[in-house]
Amino acid sequence: MIRQPSSQTCLICGDSADSLHFGALSCRACAAFFRRKVAGRRNIFRRCDRQCNVDTGMRKLCASCRYDKCLKMGMKESAVLSRLAKNNQNYKKGVGSKEECEASTSESGSVLEKLQNAYEKLQDARRKSFNITQNHIPQNSNYRRMNDVFHTDIPLVLENLIVALECSDVSKEQQKLLHIHFMVPFMLLEGGYKSTNSELFYLPSGDYIDENKIEEYYHNPDDVDDKNGIAAAEVFRPYWRLNRQTLKMNLDDIQLDLPEFLIVTALIFYDFGLQDQSDDCIEMCKTMRSQIIEELTDYEKNVRINDDHSYRVGQIIMVLQAVQRSVNMIYETKEISLVYNLYEKHHSIFENMKE
Repeated sequence: MIRQPSSQTCLICGDSADSLHFGALSCRACAAFFRRKVAGRRNIFRRCDRQCNVDTGMRKLCASCRYDKCLKMGMKESAVLSRLAKNNQNYKKGVGSKEECEASTSESGSVLEKLQNAYEKLQDARRKSFNITQNHIPQNSNYRRMNDVFHTDIPLVLENLIVALECSDVSKEQQKLLHIHFMVPFMLLEGGYKSTNSELFYLPSGDYIDENKIEEYYHNPDDVDDKNGIAAAEVFRPYWRLNRQTLKMNLDDIQLDLPEFLIVTALIFYDFGLQDQSDDCIEMCKTMRSQIIEELTDYEKNVRINDDHSYRVGQIIMVLQAVQRSVNMIYETKEISLVYNLYEKHHSIFENMKE
């Protein structure tokens, strides 16, 4: 490897540069900053007008401008993710489905890397389908809007996200079984993740449901005297509150970053012990879950160098329990909906549940 001349300077802050890092000539400090931000995938809050002068004295004062300059000077997020993926390639080779399953093998990277790419495709598809632009103003949604959103979004999830998780070694029938058991837990998890630290519940369209004004969600705009909507709000209000306590507050406390959210997504998909699940499918799911937990452990080791990564892994695994509790509540609300003739209020969710 040819060493860069010592006279060269960091393209981001002007300090002495020692090498190319992630595609740009930079100092170690700026390289480490960029790696942390990409690996963590946390939103960088902007408190400026994008005009900060990033130099050795100012580089720590404005993370958003420093990150923007890293990108402008040629640093690639994909280079960071590829490096993280390489750290995940030292798994012991198992037997059977681990080598045969397309979702687990390695030519195109780790499960996390595949999911990262698939989720970006899903977000792109959503922007097109829901016409989400930079000037989009989120709207408060009622039950009709929510049902329309999920009816549009579910095929997008199938076409863009689930394909990255499917395994060719499992029959189409078994893949469909995994799809059915995945969709509603994913809806709940993603909604909670997107709504972290908010009183609102965000939909895939970018619109929201105001949980503090749940009567507006159940209101039928075509009915002036909407007694049915008022009754629905009274019946379901406790379940919204319980879901908030069970899942939403848990996600607020844990503060998942994007890779962690995707890891939980994969663990939900590769569920086992399901009714009508074949032995081969169970074995594949167990194998995949083991690999995913290894990837999660390696990821946390890389990101939380000075923290207890094993504690963080435990926190993330416990999210599965919170999701399952929320799913159980959805089954209960489905039964109540049938009794009180309120099925239409959530039919886009109920129709995607296993009977």
